[in-house]
Amino acid sequence: MKLIYFIIPIVVSAFTPLIIIPGFGGSVLKKKNSKELLWPPSSNKWLGNSWIDSMKIEYKENKLSPIVPTELYPIGDINGIKITTPATKLLFGSEYYYNIVKAFQKDRQIDAISYDFRIITDLIYQKELFNNMTNFIEKNGKSNFICHSLGGLMFHYYLCTHVSKEWKDKYIDNVIFINVPFGGSVAILEYFLQDLEFNIPILCKKVKLNFIKNYGGFLWCLPNPEIFDNEIILNNNNILYSAKNISLLFNNSEIFNIYNNQIKPILKYVKVSPEVNTFHIICTNMNTTKNITIKNGIINKIFTEGDGVITTKSLTSPIKWKDDKCHIFVKMQGEHSDILSEKKLIETIFDITF
Repeated sequence: MKLIYFIIPIVVSAFTPLIIIPGFGGSVLKKKNSKELLWPPSSNKWLGNSWIDSMKIEYKENKLSPIVPTELYPIGDINGIKITTPATKLLFGSEYYYNIVKAFQKDRQIDAISYDFRIITDLIYQKELFNNMTNFIEKNGKSNFICHSLGGLMFHYYLCTHVSKEWKDKYIDNVIFINVPFGGSVAILEYFLQDLEFNIPILCKKVKLNFIKNYGGFLWCLPNPEIFDNEIILNNNNILYSAKNISLLFNNSEIFNIYNNQIKPILKYVKVSPEVNTFHIICTNMNTTKNITIKNGIINKIFTEGDGVITTKSLTSPIKWKDDKCHIFVKMQGEHSDILSEKKLIETIFDITF
């Protein structure tokens, strides 16, 4: 493996299409056979709780399924990642992929692969998604890929398990991974341990988000034992946990079964090279949770460097990949998702893909 660190990468490649693969919550979800949005909810839906019920999933016979039948935009349709609305911009303070799309769509073909982040680890859903991805990419021809967060985990796993090296050489130009939790995130474990609430100051409202704890995409981002090994990440009233035994925290049998049946089998692939040239854009300037101590209901955290959600150790775990491909790490100032709107990121993508 060739491992190089650049502040600004200088790479020239063909004028190939750009394909964006979003992170957790980055895909538009619609009610099946309807124009009604499930995610993101329309502005008026934020005021109530009906949208929460519409976003729940269930686990039966080792299968994850949305309770409300759901459909997405076709693979390739850029509308599938247009989650920026006046409401989401106001609430989240981020435009997510809007600026990237705007910067390139005039001069380049730019497409998107949206997916149901709630059930992305379900084997039946995953097989159908991956087959559709393969068909689309083959029709599109050789392409560059921009993968954020969970989207990077998903695409890396796809490359490692679903297509051959010869196929990748033919259809993959470069893959740009942006703040991907290859080693998982202790901050996600922290969210799992607490009552998840989303504060909406302008509405004087707090929304409980505990319903996302059984999402496959959420559980996939927990600390990965392949990277964190026996490192203690949680001291819960003097009971110590590493990434290897965090499933003991799952009092909910449904979550325990999802993790053990759908998540654990895919974690080992984090050490496997995707056999393509990769660029890893990582933010390392934010205090990021390294481990957690809980004593008498009080949570204390120790911080290290990272993007605010994922530690540098997790972000740089692809350093373990061994092959003849080029894996370049680019450090930037920014936060896990806010970096998507930064001009510097767009300039870097331009340098890599033109």
